[in-house]
Amino acid sequence: MFPEPKAKVSKTEEFGFAWQIKISLKGNVLESCDPFFDNAKNRAYSADATTSHEGRSTPRLHFIECLKSTPNSTKTSPPIQQQQQQQRQQWSKPAALSELYRAMATQDIDLIWPFYTYLYHYHYHKHLSDHTYRQLFNFAANGKATQRNLNRLLALVEDMKERAMQLRMEEYHRLIHWVGGYTVPQKRSHHLTEALALFDEMQQYYTPSRVVYNTLIHIASQLADVRTAQRLYHDMIAHDIQPDGYTYAILLSSMGQMGDREGIDRMMAELNDHDAIGDTAVWNAAMAGYATQFNGREKMEDMFDAMLGKHEMVRAPEADAETFRIYLQMMLKEGDRAKALALLKDMHTTYHIQPNLAIYNAFFESYVGGNGEDTNDATVRLDELRWLYEHMRINRVRPNSETMHRLVSALLDYGDIKGALRTFVQLSKNEAGSFSGPSSSSEDPPPPAAPEQLQGLAVRILTKRRHVLEPTQPGAIEPNQELLDRLTNIISTGKDDSGGDAGL
Repeated sequence: MFPEPKAKVSKTEEFGFAWQIKISLKGNVLESCDPFFDNAKNRAYSADATTSHEGRSTPRLHFIECLKSTPNSTKTSPPIQQQQQQQRQQWSKPAALSELYRAMATQDIDLIWPFYTYLYHYHYHKHLSDHTYRQLFNFAANGKATQRNLNRLLALVEDMKERAMQLRMEEYHRLIHWVGGYTVPQKRSHHLTEALALFDEMQQYYTPSRVVYNTLIHIASQLADVRTAQRLYHDMIAHDIQPDGYTYAILLSSMGQMGDREGIDRMMAELNDHDAIGDTAVWNAAMAGYATQFNGREKMEDMFDAMLGKHEMVRAPEADAETFRIYLQMMLKEGDRAKALALLKDMHTTYHIQPNLAIYNAFFESYVGGNGEDTNDATVRLDELRWLYEHMRINRVRPNSETMHRLVSALLDYGDIKGALRTFVQLSKNEAGSFSGPSSSSEDPPPPAAPEQLQGLAVRILTKRRHVLEPTQPGAIEPNQELLDRLTNIISTGKDDSGGDAGL
């Protein structure tokens, strides 16, 4: 449960199976030959910082330097003992506490945690105040959504409880949010079980709030556990806690996932006298639910028209970009691309709503695999793709990796190899999120790259992609392996997918 700083393990003097852990922190190397196990807490320390699981019985501290020998070589030489004693003197309790507070000024849990583990190892953490622990909790809860930070958060909670510290209401809420699957792309049933266990513990001290109920209902709905979501909803009503628009939107979304049209109709009817009926998110959730039904298009169109103000007798909120995305995606799914394109053009000019990235990605996806059409249709489709791409640039909508995969794949499917490579290069150069559309300066735009220059650029980018992975960069546009293999094959062979000349 305890994350480790990155460690370099190097073999040193050959005392049997001697090994040594070395970590340099702020120019200092810490060394210790203290016991590897804290029996009071049953927390073990390991040499492998990259493969530990950070549990209570797994490593917590790595910036120690220790020489472990075989039973026949348990004594270290006097120079090593002297060096260890000197370095212990450099990290006394006041010095260690000072370094922790200095790290806390950054509010970065990755920088703070190594100092906290050092304090814990030498029992200096007992000198920290309750206020400091609450700050550490907030820094961990504000960290990135990783399993490592979740383990840090749980470790702090355990240490706080050992000090007889009572978690506050907002701390319970944040903890429920984290254990409820915040760190993973797809929730599992144990996430809901752990969140409900924390919820039961919280109720011993506090009356649950609407925010906590909404969080739990959201976790249950993502697991398609409609029964638990509805039970929480009724429990919410029983505690005289008024649901809001977000509550109803989550419930409607879960009903849509389960194909429960009658449930959606019943809930929307119940909302006629509720303030949530004027919430756009509620209507969007109901529309998305109807979109999954076999015969839900008519109901969905009525709701969409009402949100556009076409039905004056119907009380409906104004449409937003998500409303258009749901409706456009339904049209594309049913093959109504021409009407969808016309609505996209009217979206900004007539309704003054900015299209979002999900809308463009849905359009690009509708063109993937379309190389079965005749030559005239292919030309029209390529013109539509180029218009969509330019429309996205003009509206300054930043692309992502999904945009690259769908757009470049669609261009390749329709035989525009050069256009696909050019787009690939453009999107790769905008990986830092600087996609800003056409230049507004009066200078002439640079001429398009020659085919041989374009091919060279693509080769360099593909080579870099194969050897340099940058998954941690925010906004980085990364092609998936399928697209990489496809482009690499075209450039290396000079032939398209059908075996014809790629024209490079």
